[in-house]
Amino acid sequence: MSIDIGRLATDRAYWDSVAPEGAEAFIDGVFTKWDRGRELRFNRPIWRESPAPGPVKKYLASRLFEVVLRPTAREEWIDGLPPVGTECEANDVGHGWISATVIAHDEDEGVAVCKTDYGYDGYGELRPLRTPEQRERQSVIEQAFSKLSEFHDADQVLGDLYDAGMLHKQED
Repeated sequence: MSIDIGRLATDRAYWDSVAPEGAEAFIDGVFTKWDRGRELRFNRPIWRESPAPGPVKKYLASRLFEVVLRPTAREEWIDGLPPVGTECEANDVGHGWISATVIAHDEDEGVAVCKTDYGYDGYGELRPLRTPEQRERQSVIEQAFSKLSEFHDADQVLGDLYDAGMLHKQED
């Protein structure tokens, strides 16, 4: 049977009509699912184990093979995890809040597997993208904090903040 890869990636009804029950991905021409960290590949008529440890390694194959993940109909965030395809921010231990795109969920680990500028990883703490106003506010706070970290003289710090346009007299 010939599989239409483009349609498989976007049409949940088509996926359901051609994929075996429980399939999570179509990797290098084979339907795949994971169970407690074990990769299972569908070899008609049964699922067979394939060695692929860890919640992230199972998705790294996308660098080597064509990977299609099961389309999701879910639009709301559940248990702190956004739906697959969501652009959001992930709290990265080494880089703080970074832009991320959710490519899969690993319910066993309670994480969303995301593609970021740093590669692929599993993240448990995610948030929606911030608005431009929220990003501007955070930038001002970070600038003010950097001035406060040099705190030696309150008059000097407050003067620097005023000169930088970050301190204004509140109007009545």
